[in-house]
Amino acid sequence: MSAILREKNLLKGLITSIFLGASTAATFTAIPEPALAQASGRFSSILVAGNQAIPDETVISFSGLQPGTSISADDINEALRRLYASGLFASVDIRAAAGRLVIAVVENPTIGIVNFEGNRDLSDSDLAAIVSSQARHPLNTATIEADARRITNAYLARSQYAAEVTPTIINLPDGRANLVFQVSEGRTDHIESINIVGNRHYTDRRLRRAMGGAESGFLNILYNSDNFNAEAANADRQALENFYRERGFPDVVVTSGVSEFALDRNGFFLTYTVQEGGRFDFGQASVTTEIEGLDAQSFAREFRIRSGHRYQASKVNDAVDAIELEAARRGMPFLRAVPRLIKNEADGTVDVEFQLVNSRRIYVERIDIRGNSETLDRVIRREFDMAEGDAFNARKMREAEAAIRALRFFSGMSVSVRQGSSPDKAIIEVDVQDASTGQFSFGAAYSTDNGFSGTFSVKERNFLGRGQRFDLSINYGEKNKVISFGFTEPHLFDRDLSAGFDIYFRRSDRPESSFQTTDYGFNVDLGFPLSDRTSMTLGYELVSEKIRDTTADTSPIIVADLGTELRSAVSFGLVYDHRDNPIQTANGYILRFGASYAGLGGSTNYVKATGRAKGYIGLFDDAVILTADIEGGALFSLDGDPSRITDRFFLGGTSFRGFAVGGLGPRDNDGLNVNDSLGGNYFAVARLDASFPIGLPRDLGIRGGIFVDAGSVWGMDGSPVGASGAIDTSMQLRASAGVALYWDTPLGPLVFNWANPFLKVTGDETQTFTVSVQTSF
Repeated sequence: MSAILREKNLLKGLITSIFLGASTAATFTAIPEPALAQASGRFSSILVAGNQAIPDETVISFSGLQPGTSISADDINEALRRLYASGLFASVDIRAAAGRLVIAVVENPTIGIVNFEGNRDLSDSDLAAIVSSQARHPLNTATIEADARRITNAYLARSQYAAEVTPTIINLPDGRANLVFQVSEGRTDHIESINIVGNRHYTDRRLRRAMGGAESGFLNILYNSDNFNAEAANADRQALENFYRERGFPDVVVTSGVSEFALDRNGFFLTYTVQEGGRFDFGQASVTTEIEGLDAQSFAREFRIRSGHRYQASKVNDAVDAIELEAARRGMPFLRAVPRLIKNEADGTVDVEFQLVNSRRIYVERIDIRGNSETLDRVIRREFDMAEGDAFNARKMREAEAAIRALRFFSGMSVSVRQGSSPDKAIIEVDVQDASTGQFSFGAAYSTDNGFSGTFSVKERNFLGRGQRFDLSINYGEKNKVISFGFTEPHLFDRDLSAGFDIYFRRSDRPESSFQTTDYGFNVDLGFPLSDRTSMTLGYELVSEKIRDTTADTSPIIVADLGTELRSAVSFGLVYDHRDNPIQTANGYILRFGASYAGLGGSTNYVKATGRAKGYIGLFDDAVILTADIEGGALFSLDGDPSRITDRFFLGGTSFRGFAVGGLGPRDNDGLNVNDSLGGNYFAVARLDASFPIGLPRDLGIRGGIFVDAGSVWGMDGSPVGASGAIDTSMQLRASAGVALYWDTPLGPLVFNWANPFLKVTGDETQTFTVSVQTSF
């Protein structure tokens, strides 16, 4: 053994003196052919020279070469590729010497620290999450260059196109080096103007609303909506085409999205040229195939395209999805439905023929995920409706890409496909860049319903890289004081099943009824989809609710409810959402129904149900949005005791404009000191709204509106008697009308309402003006 060791050390020194004195090329294909030929053959042993920190066995393992086997020139090339790809070596040479194969290496130094200098808009922690180079890891030039590109791309995503990143390596003794990324951030480039040409059916204003970009203006600096981004500009072009295709224009093409840089104004001028084509309605829809033995008509019942309705590309895509899903269910995963549009210019209709064809049989070999330093692979992988061994489907891959983007966990991402180990196998490659997903905020708010309040919250949308969400918030206001903590797992067991819980403590002042409450408890929820547009939620709640601090002027009906009740309740909710856009809705409708049963233990026993339906219609290129909103609910006591005031329904404030919170419905008013709202076991309200532009610049985000509300709150158990005598619990209609101002601010969408209650009952509490943060239903 000692003789062999001496021989090995002698060869190491010889090889080091011969080969390491010259520079080795930085690419693994640079070995001259004669050298490769010389190194090929069969070798009894493999020696390693030049290594200091990396063991011989590790170098040989990375090379993939085995002594005693026949080694070709291609094997040497592949070994060089693997050794360079390991990132451990600055140079590698493989030669034959004295009948042995020698791998001569020069190791990369180890990174001491990674620093960032010159960065202000992105913090050190933000940049550290982007780069792959880390302290105590080998320094690798290719990785450093890729890190510099990642940092630059992060600034490009912020519309800082002048950003420059220069990596600097500071060599230290003992084979170490510090790495410094010098950052010059530059300015933020804005969109100076968006021009659309060729549009005949829709105005520039309407088309701009369909796009995400915005021109530089008074408030856009707060929104960052006028920041130029090449990817967003391409997305806007696609949004224009989608807008037309959803409104009867199957042939629309946005032929250019040209950006010109204005040197004198540090901004971009965007021009989109639109070729609309003709407008069509749906004609006949059919399914055909040339596949022998396949009954094409059996797939026709899987979709509904109605003749005479306006052509919509999404309807065609939905039909394709339904057909291919049914084909997969029948054991035909490679059957594809190819839509063919047959236009009838004479009557302005388009027939849709779905041709069933067998696609090339390609299977998913694997899904490779790179760049996710924080987010776990499974969080990304579960967005794919494909797994290793499944039939490859390009449409499902595009859907997965859209779903990954919708997570908003990444500052950049791409999904591509390449051939696998054989022509019938595909490798899906996902490249991502983790973004900051935590949020720390504090602020103040005001609404006429709840007065002034201060808020503090800590939120995380991607907790520990698992895609989980938590929210810790504290709200201290004039009427409400709340501490809550919530946690949600959106994909329980990696399925399309969300689960979460909330724990809270709440103190509320109810001046409309002269009492206060203290609640603490928790609830758990389980949510899952029933279809593409329908979802269900199941929940359980356990709450200790105390009614306290009544006064001498409090209604005796409320005083009878003093004390603590324990509510143990199960609930379910059902939502059907058919809106075109859940945030900026112009057309469609949403239906919601919920019910709860309190009586699984605890001291309350009732059934409570609510329902709501809201529809939207856009007029004049969606410049005017009409909405109709109908809502109602009912409460039924099951143990013979009258319902508690905290369980009954109240209307007023933003829920019924023109009336104060609790300003309508059963009331105990003796005309002297007692004047308390009692709520009702039933309520129903209808709201009609119209919002429209009022001529102010678009970037101000201000629109006007008019509205009418009508409804009532009524009903209490038994024949309640208060300070004023018998309480009138009958159903009596109220109504109001008014004007509104909608303002999209960086703090949230504010709504200002001025209402006139033109139909009211003596004793009602009215309120002319309300202000609140608008919520989306």
